[in-house]
Amino acid sequence: MRASQPVRIPSLPRVPAARRRSARGFTLVELMVALVIGTLIALAAGALAISFDASRKTLVASNNANGSGAGAAASLSAQVAMAGAGLVTHGQQTCQTLYFSGPGSPLAIDPLNIVHAGAAASDVVQFAFASGGSTDASLPLTAPLTALNAPLTLSAVGAVTTRAQVLLANAQQACLLRNATSVLAGTGNAAGTSTLQFDPTDPLNGANIGAALPTFDTTSTLVPAGTLQVQQWYAQDGFLMRRDLLSAASASNPSKMADGVLFLRAQYGIDLGSGIAWSDVPAAAPALSVAQLQGLRSIRIALLARTSERERQTNPAACVTTTNPLQSLGNGWGLTVDVSALTTSTGAALVPDWKCYSYRGFTVVQPLRNVIWGVQVPA
Repeated sequence: MRASQPVRIPSLPRVPAARRRSARGFTLVELMVALVIGTLIALAAGALAISFDASRKTLVASNNANGSGAGAAASLSAQVAMAGAGLVTHGQQTCQTLYFSGPGSPLAIDPLNIVHAGAAASDVVQFAFASGGSTDASLPLTAPLTALNAPLTLSAVGAVTTRAQVLLANAQQACLLRNATSVLAGTGNAAGTSTLQFDPTDPLNGANIGAALPTFDTTSTLVPAGTLQVQQWYAQDGFLMRRDLLSAASASNPSKMADGVLFLRAQYGIDLGSGIAWSDVPAAAPALSVAQLQGLRSIRIALLARTSERERQTNPAACVTTTNPLQSLGNGWGLTVDVSALTTSTGAALVPDWKCYSYRGFTVVQPLRNVIWGVQVPA
């Protein structure tokens, strides 16, 4: 028999020394170094997150001030652009004194009236317009008005519909606002005539007009008004406010149109032949003269808005966001407002911690197209 051969077991490959060392894992020193580096990275990331959050809040607050101011300016501009609609024709106003049922009657009205109380107080912008009405559709009265709610028979009332507001206007520019509760034509009326009736139970036709009834005779006219509005806009207690003087509810409880608005200033843009000049009218004589009305072209409005929240401070007890209380009202108008001196409607400081906020000024110029068209006297 053949002798058995020894079994040869192949030898394992030799592992390089570098690989044998790497297989041991990390040493304690390496782990400690990695831990220190990781801690430093975590601390840096946390500081960056805090810084980013502070910047984000500042940006959000700044955008909030921009949004509030821009939105408020746009809202006011859209409304004041209606000033004079349906109330100015052939170079003169239809009404200078308005009689209506409700508190505040009679009311002195102009297409536009800026009440400027002084440098430290917000202006009040008051304007009137007839939405859906027109002085060009006015109709002469065929007989005098004998009583407050007496029916009126007119030769034509095509522009007057049931439940539409009308103005009776006399030669002295006194006007009576009524609501035509029915328009009767045909039976009982002469050919080509209609009768307007004014139900005294209608809120707009009440007897409380605040004074004796003016005279409306055959020299007077009936003007379709559609819906007459007399609005006031102003800044009060940190809000842009709107009040409708012909609404008892709105007159006593004005609407808040925008938050964060601290101040409002306005000026007339009047052209008397040498170009538009911006001017205030003294508080003692706020109404425009006939010449000023005929030269009225635009209004310039400036608002000052504030961020809605305090901006983040290194020391919350000592704010330094704003250090100069004199804030500009915007481009093109060299006016500033002392925010530290502004007060609420009760006389308290409006922004006692004024240094904690940022402020933005906005200026808009609104052409008064209805006034411009209405005061163009035909040749």
